[in-house]
Amino acid sequence: MSRTTWATNKYQVDSSDARYVELTKAGSNPEASIADITVSGTVRKALPTDPALEATITLENETLKKALTDQNARGWFSDKPAGVTITANATAGDDAITLTFGGTPTAAFTETFDIEIPASILTGGKGLLVTENPDARWDINADDETASYTITAQANKGGTITPSGKVTVRSGASQKFTMQADAGYRIADIAVDGKSIGKESSYTFNNVTANHSITASFEKVADTVTVTLDANGGELKGQASIDVVKGGPLGEIAAPTRALHIFIGWYTRKSGGEQVTAETVINQSMTIYAQWGQTAYVETKSSNLHLRNTAGMNGKVLAKYPNGTKLAVIGEKGDWYHVIVKDRTGWMHKRYVRLEKK
Repeated sequence: MSRTTWATNKYQVDSSDARYVELTKAGSNPEASIADITVSGTVRKALPTDPALEATITLENETLKKALTDQNARGWFSDKPAGVTITANATAGDDAITLTFGGTPTAAFTETFDIEIPASILTGGKGLLVTENPDARWDINADDETASYTITAQANKGGTITPSGKVTVRSGASQKFTMQADAGYRIADIAVDGKSIGKESSYTFNNVTANHSITASFEKVADTVTVTLDANGGELKGQASIDVVKGGPLGEIAAPTRALHIFIGWYTRKSGGEQVTAETVINQSMTIYAQWGQTAYVETKSSNLHLRNTAGMNGKVLAKYPNGTKLAVIGEKGDWYHVIVKDRTGWMHKRYVRLEKK
C-alpha cells in the first residue's frame, strides 16, 4: 500500500486499489473516494453519451452545503482537454457527487487528470484533492483523424455526379459518389484520378488518405430504329431483330442457314425487292428477308460449262466453269436455270446442272 501525507487539512492518497482512490483527512476520520475512470475519445468526435462517461465521488462523514445540479465543474480540473465539458450533479445534503464528461475534443491529450473540489461546498470546509492516480486518465486520440483530404468531383455535359465540387473527407473515412445521366444521354466513362474505370453508376473511395478526383462523362443517345430479320424458310443465327442508329449503316449480320440451299443475301422482299447490305443506310424500322438459291453443281464430262447472259444458246458467254463447280439456282426458264456462281449471275443449261438432294 502506498500512502502520501500532506500538510494539515490535506488528504492522503491510497492508490493500492485499481478501482478506487481513497482519500482520508490527515489526523481525523472523514473519507471520500472517486471511481477509477479513463475518459477516452477521438479528436472531432463527441464523447459517448450512451452510456455516458461518469465518475462518482463519495463523501464519508461529510455532506454538501449546496446543490450542484447542472453546475459546470470545469474549474475543478486544472488540466482539462480543450473541447471537453464536465458537469457535477448533486443536491445539498448528499454524500456523493457525480461528474459527467461530454463535449467534442478539439486537440489530442493524454495525461492523468487532477480534481480539486472547492472547500466551500463541503460541510467540513476542506477541499478534496485527487492526484497521482495512474489509472484515471484523459486519453484523447488524434491519430490521422485531424487530417482531411479533398475529392474533386465533376460531371461533364449530359449528367450529374452527387456530391459534386470539392468534397472534404476525413482521413480513413469513405465517400460514395453517384452518377446519373440526363434524359437522352448515357454514361460514357467514369475516370478516377485520371484513369478510366468503365461506365459505373456509382463509386466509393475507401480509407481515404490522399486527395483524389472523379470525373463523369456522358454521351448523347442516338435515335434508333428496329430492323426485323425474316429467315424466309431458313434458320437465324442469333436474335430476330437488331437496333440500328437512325441514318446509319445496317452493319454486318450473321448469315442464316437452310438445308440444300445457299444464302444469297438480305432483301426488302421475300422475292425480288432491293438487296440490303452492311453499308445500306437505314432511316426507318423495317423487315428484311433472306433469299435463297437451291444448291447445285456443274456436271459435265467434256468441256467446261458456259454461263450465258440469257436463257438460250445465242446468249453471250460470260464465263466457263469446270465439272463440280458449286452454284445456286435462283430460277428457271424452259431448259435453262437462272444461277449465281462465284458472284456472277447468268444462265446454264439444265442438262449440265445437278441439283443437290437429300
